[in-house]
Amino acid sequence: FDDRNVTRSYDLKCVVENDYGYDDGIIKVIVQAEPKVPLKFVNDLPNQLDINSGEDVTLTCTASGSPNPSVQWYKDGVAFDKPSVGKKALFLPEVEKNTSLSCSATNNHENIVQHIKVHVKGREPAGLRNIRPKTVAVLPGAEVRQLCEATGNPAPTIKFVKNGVEIESDNAGGESQLFVDKNVRSPYELKCLVSNIFGSDQAIILTVIMKEVNIEGSNYVDEGETMNVKCNVTEDDQKPEDLDWFKDGNKVDSSRNPNIVITKSRPHKTSTLVSELWIER
Repeated sequence: FDDRNVTRSYDLKCVVENDYGYDDGIIKVIVQAEPKVPLKFVNDLPNQLDINSGEDVTLTCTASGSPNPSVQWYKDGVAFDKPSVGKKALFLPEVEKNTSLSCSATNNHENIVQHIKVHVKGREPAGLRNIRPKTVAVLPGAEVRQLCEATGNPAPTIKFVKNGVEIESDNAGGESQLFVDKNVRSPYELKCLVSNIFGSDQAIILTVIMKEVNIEGSNYVDEGETMNVKCNVTEDDQKPEDLDWFKDGNKVDSSRNPNIVITKSRPHKTSTLVSELWIER
């Protein structure tokens, strides 16, 4: 006896006989239930997916359990494409509005569901953010830095223009860009320009002016004589806060040496700081 597709339980009777006797027996065929393994999702999908307008959405939902589950995607509550066993991929091209997605895994015993909200970010023209224009007065060779921040969707391109000439940058996209000039040689205005396909914006974010430093005095003195040197520091729009003297690379401290005198003064109604240094021998 050969039954190659048993679908239900039954009794099978076998009978044997000849001229001298008779016998029979019952064989019980019992179909056992398939072992039950709880359903679970193999990969966790995000609760919310943020995308730009027009972007594609690609997701894969995988579930395991016994009996093997049927996996089905739903878009806004409506079944999307046909189900498949154990694993189902989803592809939505050029999504332009918010969408609710669900992945359902089902077998004869239970059903589990994952929900995903697709949030489409609105189109936003590029614009400048947190603009803090500043004016700095520096000496030749100084370093200056200024940050330019932008908003927009898609992410804007950020460019710097120095005295009307665009500065090349290896990383000009994103929400912010830092301008660095490590060796200032002359005054200039720095403008930040931001743009995307929906709009643009620009503003002057940095003005660099050069400090004027004049030193007066003799280059040579006789041994034992007092040396006197005067230094004038001027800025165009601001008053210099302070200045220091240095000798052989070390700051001169008159409070520790009675032979050294340093004075500082500001002429009336000027932005100049004047300091004189006397070294007595």
